[in-house]
Amino acid sequence: MTRETAIELCELSKSFGQVNIIPPLSLKIPKGGFCVFVGPSGCGKSTLLRLISGLEAPTSGQIYIGGRDVTALDPSDRGIAMVFQNYALYPHMTVAQNIGFSMRVANARKEDIARKVSEVADMLRLTPLLDRKPKALSGGQRQRVAIGRALTKGTDVFLFDEPLSNLDAELRAEMRVEIARLHADLGATMVFVTHDQTEAMTLADQIVVLKDGVIQQTGLPLDLYRDPCNRFVAGFIGSTSMNFLRGEVRDDILHIPGLGARLPLGAAVKLPNGQFDCGIRPEDIQCRVPGDALTIEHVEDLGGVAFIYARTDAGERLIVEHRGKGAIPRNGRISVAFDNDDVLLFDPLTGLKRSQRTTGHVSLMA
Repeated sequence: MTRETAIELCELSKSFGQVNIIPPLSLKIPKGGFCVFVGPSGCGKSTLLRLISGLEAPTSGQIYIGGRDVTALDPSDRGIAMVFQNYALYPHMTVAQNIGFSMRVANARKEDIARKVSEVADMLRLTPLLDRKPKALSGGQRQRVAIGRALTKGTDVFLFDEPLSNLDAELRAEMRVEIARLHADLGATMVFVTHDQTEAMTLADQIVVLKDGVIQQTGLPLDLYRDPCNRFVAGFIGSTSMNFLRGEVRDDILHIPGLGARLPLGAAVKLPNGQFDCGIRPEDIQCRVPGDALTIEHVEDLGGVAFIYARTDAGERLIVEHRGKGAIPRNGRISVAFDNDDVLLFDPLTGLKRSQRTTGHVSLMA
């Protein structure tokens, strides 16, 4: 059984004058899903959210919410609630008044407003703050009030436009947990825009990766992480980002000159002779310190884990995630090892993934 679709975009596009921001794209977001639009700045993710909300009019295409064509409807008639990057709270109103504002505008009864505000405040742990004004709140508390105001609209579709980008690291982590819990409690459809891949990986059950307004790949977070369709997705999803080294296939052997490695291709892998980009994630590389294969340029030691930034003798950068104990000498050298099937191969011209399966284990730790 397939899940019911909450939002459907059909050949939707947006241009500003002669500048085409979003070429025609189609997308289905399932009911009750948590969909995250992610990509670098200027990729069109916020524009796409504004098209769904009705804050921007599409150049072409249709938008359906709950099976209803809302393409020409005003934002207030689309049955959605939106949470912005800037909290947009009314400074002269209390927390309770801000949360209940949309209900007052809709001329709801006072007792209904009071009941809903109390219910939402309890859900967001805002009850002790109901009499305060926004200036007396922290950034995380203000964002929870903004979310609470959206909840009182009584809709099943929520749109979030980079709501955590103004918060410090600790508050961002706290609010990620709050939003995930809220989604689980409500069972509502949520669409979330961010440039932060950590937010995308931890919140989404559907990630949409965008580049230049074009959807590169859509899927579950771990599917995109383990099986990216192209080099862009491979490099963007994952923290720290994937390493890319030059490689060449000759007679069913993958040569990686920067590492002095020769990797036999698996029997099921049929690739023509030629150049490829070899991708391998930092956590898939084991290293020995000290060693003699690569030169250490910089170390980010976070206590439980260290990220070693090294250079091959060919001048290519390699990041290694190291969990061993002991100090790592700057400007020293390391040796590395990895399993061949952790190496992804990408076409250097198109960026498309070509293969993931070689055989055996490579060690440069001798």
